[in-house]
Amino acid sequence: DPGVSRPQGGSAATLAPGRPSARRIRLPADVLTACRTENETVFMPLQRTQGVVIGRRALGESDRLVTFYTREFGKVRGVAKSARRPRSRFGGGLELFTQGQLLFFETERSGLVQVDHFDIIRPFVGVQENLERLGQGAWVVECLDRLSAERDAHAALYGLLVRTLRALETTSRPARVAFCFALRAVDLLGHRLRLDRCLG
Repeated sequence: DPGVSRPQGGSAATLAPGRPSARRIRLPADVLTACRTENETVFMPLQRTQGVVIGRRALGESDRLVTFYTREFGKVRGVAKSARRPRSRFGGGLELFTQGQLLFFETERSGLVQVDHFDIIRPFVGVQENLERLGQGAWVVECLDRLSAERDAHAALYGLLVRTLRALETTSRPARVAFCFALRAVDLLGHRLRLDRCLG
């Protein structure tokens, strides 16, 4: 093109080599999960632990708010998305007393976690199928919910809960099992009862 000047010497123009691109790091899907907010995407680590369902209630049209007592994190409350839909991936895993492997990730907007998976280890069906055992089991998990603080890990208390549910499945005296749980639980939490003297 006569209107464009050419570099002296007649050699073709060359571009300077660019900076090398940054090396990309691929994060494993089971280690980090993306939690999208209004302005940015925040990566939150997935947590894995054993837990027992000690409470649940409906949330919105199809979700469920579930309370777990876990071995590594203590009491955890979380939202299971679409758990009440017929084809939910949770199936019947979020029934009361069910022990399972819990996978969840934190959220920045509230103290509730997002429940990703809950794989059943033991459903304790024997507690649910007998009315008296069901009543005493419900009393046990309600006591635990009231006595324990959120995110206060207590592995011994988790073990006590699992042993109590096992005993409730087969015992002919569920009220006694539940009472023994309550005494041992308050002891583990540092509220030992004084039975050797009267107050006042």
